[in-house]
Amino acid sequence: MTVLDSTKEHRSNRSLSPPTEVEESHAPSTLAAIRSRLGQLAAWLRVCGVETIGITPVPEEDRTETRTYQLFLFWFAANLNLSGLTYGATGPVVFNLSLRDSVLVNLISNLIAAIFPAYLAIFGSKLGMRAMVQARYSWGTRAIGLPAILNVVTSLGYIVLALIVGGQLLSAASPSGTLSPALGITAISLISLAVCFFGYRWMHWFASLAWIPTVLGLLVMLGVSARDLAHALSSGAEEPPRVGTLFSYAATVAAAIISWCPGAPDYCVYHRASSAKIFFYTYLGNFLPGVITGVLGAAFAAAAPNIPAWNTGYQAGNDLGGLVAATLQPVGGFGKVLIVSMALAITALTLPSMYSFGFSLMNVTPYFARVPQYVYVVIATILCIPLGIFGETHFYSVLVVGVDMSGYWSASYAAIIIVEHLLFRRARFSCYPRQHWDDQKHMPPGYAATFAFVASFAAVVPCMAQDWYTGPVAKITGDVGVWAGFLAAAAAYGVGRSLERRAFGR
Repeated sequence: MTVLDSTKEHRSNRSLSPPTEVEESHAPSTLAAIRSRLGQLAAWLRVCGVETIGITPVPEEDRTETRTYQLFLFWFAANLNLSGLTYGATGPVVFNLSLRDSVLVNLISNLIAAIFPAYLAIFGSKLGMRAMVQARYSWGTRAIGLPAILNVVTSLGYIVLALIVGGQLLSAASPSGTLSPALGITAISLISLAVCFFGYRWMHWFASLAWIPTVLGLLVMLGVSARDLAHALSSGAEEPPRVGTLFSYAATVAAAIISWCPGAPDYCVYHRASSAKIFFYTYLGNFLPGVITGVLGAAFAAAAPNIPAWNTGYQAGNDLGGLVAATLQPVGGFGKVLIVSMALAITALTLPSMYSFGFSLMNVTPYFARVPQYVYVVIATILCIPLGIFGETHFYSVLVVGVDMSGYWSASYAAIIIVEHLLFRRARFSCYPRQHWDDQKHMPPGYAATFAFVASFAAVVPCMAQDWYTGPVAKITGDVGVWAGFLAAAAAYGVGRSLERRAFGR
């Protein structure tokens, strides 16, 4: 045997021999090294102020934020932006209502709908739990995946709608529209990413300032457009509107606020305050800007067809940024500055949805809960940029369908949470065993919640009115699907949960 053959045989025998102890430990050591690196990265991000707690309930000793007024500013900034004008504008543009009718419907709808997210926000402060974690006490740890997935889709939808308006505004502010809405959408997305990446405290800090440019811009718009808007006060439909049309518009307005319910507790988990204060500040933060933007949106949209410059900018109700730019044209360059500032302020609307996106995904499966929250912020940004660019050319159809559909399921979800709290937890937060938040053995099986949620759509479908479908009841009454779903879910859950508790004892 030659030396070469001997060498080949030695290599062959070595390749066939069992792995040594050192080789066996190589893979685990590599995995341990990766985990160590990730742990070091998480620690470094924590030092930099990035929120890394995940869906674990916030301990009571960490709920130390006493500046309750932050909640008002947070909601005020999220709702008082130019994207909110679109809900008011749908009255004249989509439902062909007069300014008077649009204003009255906005006022009444906001007055009632703001109650629901304000009430559910109390749960976040008292329990320190994100919305989908607290909902496990109704749905269980497995069935919670259903509303969690729906909230993921809803969050993406609201981010996209906000990005569309922001992109249109930045495009309108650029010289001769040289900046495309697509680039504007990308810019707003990256700003949202930069703020939301750091989490809870950065969001509240940003919101405490974001409302200022919007208020200033709206005041200037009113000042330079007062004479033109006065004409809109006397314009509108000559014949009284159908009751069904009023209810359908009310459903759109109410759905925009009720859709906050599956995320409302997320934004006050670090706050320590009485239930009354949490409710009061959250209610005002939803009601006041809802009325302000609803009234102004309806007024400008109603006046646009009578003013050629506004009508051209508005593009038949599809370009809110163009309408805003047209109204601010008399103030020249200062108007451009205001438009850019208001476009950047829309970030305050994208932040809550982007924040809740990750926490909802973490509740879909335990595997998703292992991924840090800030990673989901990046994922949401990557998804929303192309969706926003596509949706920009189909604005109002996306708005009406998306908002109304999210309102249906959000109302049913809210009914289940409220009935569980009032009837089966005796309206006491001490009846929620926090230590068992991730233990299915101590949670409801979720059959009652799933049954009530699905059964509620037996009431929603006949009562809903959309471009692609109008139920038999809605043909007479208009869209009352949101309220029908809420009542049906509450009744079905009350009965189903009683039977579930008797059968399973939990």
